[in-house]
Amino acid sequence: MTVDELIAYIAKRANMIQLTHPRPMRITDIEADTIELHKRLVGPEPSEPKCRIAGYLTKRLFEAGVSDLVKKSVSVELPEIKKSIRVPYAYQNGRFNLISPVQFDADTEAIVTKIGKNAFEGQLLFNNRHPTFGEMRLVVVANFDSQIETSTREFVKKAFDQYNVTLYSFEDLSPLVEDIKRSAEIHSMDQLG
Repeated sequence: MTVDELIAYIAKRANMIQLTHPRPMRITDIEADTIELHKRLVGPEPSEPKCRIAGYLTKRLFEAGVSDLVKKSVSVELPEIKKSIRVPYAYQNGRFNLISPVQFDADTEAIVTKIGKNAFEGQLLFNNRHPTFGEMRLVVVANFDSQIETSTREFVKKAFDQYNVTLYSFEDLSPLVEDIKRSAEIHSMDQLG
């Protein structure tokens, strides 16, 4: 295709995505230049902290021997806000607990935003009964940046407590692991009886 043919093709397109006329670009290192062009046009690649922290949670649950005791990849619709919440794991302990790993970095604004989002969604989950899962609760497994002070961590816990969100920390997952094990025993006995 020649440049003139490309320009003619662009002129025919009239929808939401508008193509611009081709512009020359000096190429010195094709891979680096392509990455830089992509960043300029599309934006930087997402750092995907949620994927990394979810992978870390998977590893920790596997090491603790409870990865087979949890339901994987769960999605729950919140009809009030027409939004779906997707979490990597969930388990039943009288309430259906949706486990959401959250990374808290040492940025106060980001901490407040994450508290607000999770508290809001957690309260909606707590107040609604799901037709399949029954009563629900959001369980946040937090990975706190080492620079976050103890007082801030306590504030996060108090805020979540007010909105019926359970908080565990990656630093000590043993209470969560024990609850999953105990709940699996109780519910497997319930199914037998």
